[in-house]
Amino acid sequence: MSVNDVAERVVIEQTLLKVNETFVYKVPPMATSGGFRAEDWNLAKPLATCSLIVKRVDESLVIQLFTEKPKKDGPDGATEEKLFAQCKAKLDLKTEGVAPKLDYWVEAVVDSSRYFVIRIVDEQSSRSAHIGMGFRERNDALNFKMSLDDYTRSMKKEAIIEKNASHAVESTEESNQDHKESEIQISKLSLKEGEKIHINIKGHEKKVAHAKPKSGGGLRKPPPPAIANGYRDDVIGKSSEEDPVENDDDEEDDDWGDFEEA
Repeated sequence: MSVNDVAERVVIEQTLLKVNETFVYKVPPMATSGGFRAEDWNLAKPLATCSLIVKRVDESLVIQLFTEKPKKDGPDGATEEKLFAQCKAKLDLKTEGVAPKLDYWVEAVVDSSRYFVIRIVDEQSSRSAHIGMGFRERNDALNFKMSLDDYTRSMKKEAIIEKNASHAVESTEESNQDHKESEIQISKLSLKEGEKIHINIKGHEKKVAHAKPKSGGGLRKPPPPAIANGYRDDVIGKSSEEDPVENDDDEEDDDWGDFEEA
């Protein structure tokens, strides 16, 4: 299998309706803006009697009308189908803005539920024209309307799915962008090669009770404060008289004097 075969786009085709008998009419110009009227078509003399196939091809709705003709090089009475007219409609519900509605290609008449006007386009010249189409049975006309509704409903559903998928992709891209920005911010905080962090941890300070020096005679009287030169002499004399230690020394000196005299 070549690369071109792999790259070839797959075409999805779905048949929505088949009707064996459909009448085709020539449509005169619309007389008023009120819409097309089937009574103006000369219904007793259709332009052709065709079979109808309605199908979806990718995103397009295709309405095909076939006539029978004698089969070439075939036995007597053998026939084959030939494409008589084709209407190709496409609803673009994915692009924002005003898009043509389905009644641009298929429009019901105002005076009957069994007749419709379809727009056909010549692919070679791109010229368009309107032709009338009608059904003998009302049930066939109802099935035709349902096939149009199925196509419209599927296109709306796919448009919603694609829109939600697009929003999901955008949300994922935004999330990835936020994640990248977070990684960049974290990388700025990380240490480079060779860098170190020094942490000083302040511990609890323990109080140490200092032992007091022991004394053999109990508590000692603190030394007297220093005496400045400006104090009076009577203060010094008073202190000497009140000191019992100094009085005992005087008495001992007197006894020693008495002993020497003896």
